[in-house]
Amino acid sequence: MKKVTRKIIINALNNNKIKIVCTHLDSGYCSQVKTPFTVTGEYREHLIRMYNQNNKMFRVQSDNKFSCLYDDYIIEG
Repeated sequence: MKKVTRKIIINALNNNKIKIVCTHLDSGYCSQVKTPFTVTGEYREHLIRMYNQNNKMFRVQSDNKFSCLYDDYIIEG
């Protein structure tokens, strides 16, 4: 896979065929959800809205990994 860029992140979020896995949640929500989990449905739509409001919240970590605020994600293909 190519190095992740912000453009690749939004393209992956918009394409439901591409699997995105949340590997770490750092919020009050995390006590209710076990990680890792596949990002789908409303949560995926929430990330798209966040990206559209301010894509600077999304940071490229390495190869297929990125973060949004303090939560970590992997694009699996």
